[in-house]
Amino acid sequence: MDGRGPGRWPGRTLGIYTAVASPGAVRASDARMSSEINSIVAESEAMHGVVALIDRAARRDTAVLLVGESGTGKELLARALHRNSPRASGPFVAVNCSAIPDALLESELFGHRRGAFTDACENQRGLLQTANHGTLFLDEIGDMPPALQAKLLRVLQEKEVQPLGASAPVPVDVRVVTATHRDLDALVEQERFRQDLLYRINVVEVWVPPLRDRLEDLAPLTAHFLEKLGARLELPGCTISSEAMAAFGQYAWPGNVRELENVIERALVLGSGIVIKLEDLPDRLTKHAPLTACADGACRLIDVERDHIRRTLQTVGGNKAAAARALDVNRKTLYRKLRQHRLTMS
Repeated sequence: MDGRGPGRWPGRTLGIYTAVASPGAVRASDARMSSEINSIVAESEAMHGVVALIDRAARRDTAVLLVGESGTGKELLARALHRNSPRASGPFVAVNCSAIPDALLESELFGHRRGAFTDACENQRGLLQTANHGTLFLDEIGDMPPALQAKLLRVLQEKEVQPLGASAPVPVDVRVVTATHRDLDALVEQERFRQDLLYRINVVEVWVPPLRDRLEDLAPLTAHFLEKLGARLELPGCTISSEAMAAFGQYAWPGNVRELENVIERALVLGSGIVIKLEDLPDRLTKHAPLTACADGACRLIDVERDHIRRTLQTVGGNKAAAARALDVNRKTLYRKLRQHRLTMS
């Protein structure tokens, strides 16, 4: 990454703050907050790479696909991309494709004309038109119905949108940024996602690592949330004990950054003072769940698969053909799994 240490990574481009803190020494005042809203924490090398990629991609209108588990901050990165793009003065419109019923999603995205369907009492601009000259962020794109995928593909190709009931298309100038926690390659194989649309939205793919794989960010994130939540809850100067911070470091964080914020807010609300103690944390943290996300002998299937593929590759010296034979899968499947789990062994 050009030889800079974590503490020297430039924070001006994406409104990044860094806060180096050891367990037991995390205070809200440690977070060197940017003046911009939705600052990005980038203490780990993994997040340095993400930030650098977002920074480069922001300068052009290239399609960006953000891939990562739920709660890793994909919308935050999409906002940063917009904020640092030539479209920054335009609107940023976010929509979660899995949160809107299929029957309503088409009207929400493309708009409709009065009388296009029952209850369409007036013309309505769709979100694509609302985001004109700006950025439309489509979260959970993998959950978009196939029929709408075809319509979205046409928008991306022709730069125009046809509202329901309209006699002619309407030109739009919008950058579409997408995100998913799903394996879109697998959905393509299952014929649940259009391959031509995947090519359109995946010019630049940005993998957002889970929190358990970038624990260097745990302390500065904790500092950030202590300041943010302390201000909102009127608890200035709140901090966390070394025992509680150690429990943070032993937990797998399946809900990622979103879960971290939730845990800190809960502890501040239910705790007896401004110091978060071990007894203020939920039981799942005090049981010291291991970083492989296994607890009480039960592991998530995706983690077991990733670890098994990694061990197999190590056993065969990184030979992918040999690994595919050992795993009893074809090489195409293995390559897809390597992309899915972000395993880069050669």
